[in-house]
Amino acid sequence: MLNLLTNLTTWVEGFYNSPYAALVLGINALIEAIFFPIIPDVLLISISILKPSSAIWMALVTVIGSIIGAAIGYHISKFIGIRLIHHFINKKYLEPAYNLFQKYGIWVILIAAFTPIPFKLFVLAAGFFQYNFKQFIIASIIGRSIRFISLGLMLYFAGDSIRSFISNRFEILTVTFSIIFIVTIIIWIKLRYKILGFFNIT
Repeated sequence: MLNLLTNLTTWVEGFYNSPYAALVLGINALIEAIFFPIIPDVLLISISILKPSSAIWMALVTVIGSIIGAAIGYHISKFIGIRLIHHFINKKYLEPAYNLFQKYGIWVILIAAFTPIPFKLFVLAAGFFQYNFKQFIIASIIGRSIRFISLGLMLYFAGDSIRSFISNRFEILTVTFSIIFIVTIIIWIKLRYKILGFFNIT
């Protein structure tokens, strides 16, 4: 991770102060949500290290690009995936997967949008299973915003001093926050009626 970040930072030095920085980052986030293997976090960190004052703005660009990419990927899968998937997976295996996705889809998408799990796989799955698009977008916005904006805030306030810490512990940090996030969701599912009742919302 450190070598990749160092090499990318060197490359970014040539354009990080120009409008192209936001454009490249937005495109990276967009195509990563569909098929690209390199996560936008790496580019976001590189740009923000060189110009910490732009970290929050760059994080917002990443969120927007990723959501647009997710919407595109969803519709590609919805209209094209259904014609291709039956050539690779038996129909009898698809029905249970469809039922599970319809039941737990919003939580699956929310977790995938925030964690190291490849988000693009669940974007394509949501389109293929024709999951409710509104719920898909809402879950994606929440998950992607928490992931990228929290990273942007850390880089904005810490700048270069946090570079080694993030780059050497990126996976550990992401997994740790993911576990906290998942536990929070589980607690909310189990206790939401008691919590809402306590605040007289139900």
